[in-house]
Amino acid sequence: VGPERYEDIHMPKNTVVPVLLGALAFGFGFALTWRIWWLTGLTLAGIIGAVILRSFLKDSGHVICAEEIRRMESEPRSTGITEDHISPPVAELEVVP
Repeated sequence: VGPERYEDIHMPKNTVVPVLLGALAFGFGFALTWRIWWLTGLTLAGIIGAVILRSFLKDSGHVICAEEIRRMESEPRSTGITEDHISPPVAELEVVP
């Protein structure tokens, strides 16, 4: 039982910008806490610059079409568990004296 209608999904491209923004935001908070004004200005400028540069990137990801989603949802799913991963029942275990 699935949805009646599927829609395309836009998947963003992997990028280092969120990690960079996190590091700059940490530096910004550190600089504000300790009142290091030159570092505050530098990290704030870095944050603003990273956001502006990221906004100019045109290739921001790819689209998974609705038909592919419908096909993936209708396929039987594998759990990835094989016979090798299943422990034998306790009754079958050897008792070593």
